[in-house]
Amino acid sequence: MSFWNEFDKKIVGLAPMDGVSDEPFRYITAKYSRPDVIYTEFINVDSLIHAPKLILEKLLYQKDQRPIVAQFFGNDPKLFEYATILAIELGFDGIDINMGCPSKNVAERGAGAGLIKTPEIAQRIISSVKKMVENYSIDSKEILPDKIKGKLKATIKEFERLGTEVSINKDIAVSVKTRIGYYEDEIERWIPYLVESEPDCIAIHGRTFKQLYTGNANWEAIAKAAGLIKSKNKKIKVLGNGDILSYKEGIEKSETYNLDGVLIGRGSLGKPWLFNESQGLNPIKIEELFKIMLEHSDRHKLVLGQNILPLRKHLAWYIKSIEGASKLRSELVQVNNYDEIQNIFNKYLDKLPYTK
Repeated sequence: MSFWNEFDKKIVGLAPMDGVSDEPFRYITAKYSRPDVIYTEFINVDSLIHAPKLILEKLLYQKDQRPIVAQFFGNDPKLFEYATILAIELGFDGIDINMGCPSKNVAERGAGAGLIKTPEIAQRIISSVKKMVENYSIDSKEILPDKIKGKLKATIKEFERLGTEVSINKDIAVSVKTRIGYYEDEIERWIPYLVESEPDCIAIHGRTFKQLYTGNANWEAIAKAAGLIKSKNKKIKVLGNGDILSYKEGIEKSETYNLDGVLIGRGSLGKPWLFNESQGLNPIKIEELFKIMLEHSDRHKLVLGQNILPLRKHLAWYIKSIEGASKLRSELVQVNNYDEIQNIFNKYLDKLPYTK
């Protein structure tokens, strides 16, 4: 049974964000507020063949991030078969097919949101993933090209280094994340193709490809899509996505628009406590904020080593609303090593006008 069917409440999950939802970000979010479901960054299925070393870091997770969904993008059904084998072998709870990425480079290659324009290919991709899940056997990984086999072994070793045991999950769920259309609202044309393919879950971002992330998410359109999906197949979970800034708002959106739940993306940046219903948007003390930031930094160092560049933007998001954020941000986005982060925090705290 798909893990999606185990929820008896409105779902509030962490959305996949390219270049953002890496393992350290997911780790610290899971530690402080445990989203109902967590997605990885999206992974190009083409990289499985042409640059397999790039997939290792993006597929890492630890048990507290469950249920964990691996997201992939591309337009080649065969490569999605390979991706499915990897997700099963690495014990993911779900595999998600990205059909909504608004990157021009991705869409123009017929992947991401580009699949909205080629629904037959989208269906073939879903079919190839579902068939691999249904027909998976212990010998399935033998069809993987040697490059991918090698990277699978390396990834498992990296899991072990981080103290995470992985085991094969044959009951992996299949889902799709998409948008309401390409140039305009195309729900009535596009969504039936997805429903016909019967994924376990469909998450819908309330903007078109053309909008990118501008304007406001169209929740009325999301509701229309949800109604269409449920009228044809009540078993498919439907999630909404776009502009949600709190756990409470996520629940309200789910109830108002008759959804099974929502995914929160950009609203969670710099707020790993966001999915804690009791915490909400309540401010935390500066000392506690810096403690969390240092924990995030420690995890980043453990998982990603000395490549500190991806961490800088996270540090900037954390301190967005505190006093003196502008100056502090200018220092944090230029750090070159982990010791500099602690030194910057110490200097900031020394200047605070309070008595310990």
